[in-house]
Amino acid sequence: MKRWERLVHIELADLAAQHAPKEYAGLKEKCVDCGRVHQEIFALGHGPGDSVYEERVKDVVLRWERFVRRICEG
Repeated sequence: MKRWERLVHIELADLAAQHAPKEYAGLKEKCVDCGRVHQEIFALGHGPGDSVYEERVKDVVLRWERFVRRICEG
C-alpha cells in the first residue's frame, strides 16, 4: 500500500508541476495554519467543465492500483 501511494504521489506531483507550476511551487511553502509542508496536496488546476478528480486523480490512482495488483499476483 505504501508503494502504491508513493507511485500515485510521484505522478500527481509531476502533473501538478507541469500543468500549474506557479501553484505547485507555492505548495512547497509551509502551511500558515500548522507550519508544515503538506505533501499530499497537488495544484492540478481545472477549467469550466473539467472534473479534476474524475479525469486525472482517479485515473492515476486506479492505473497504479492495477499495476501493483498485477505485479503482486505474478
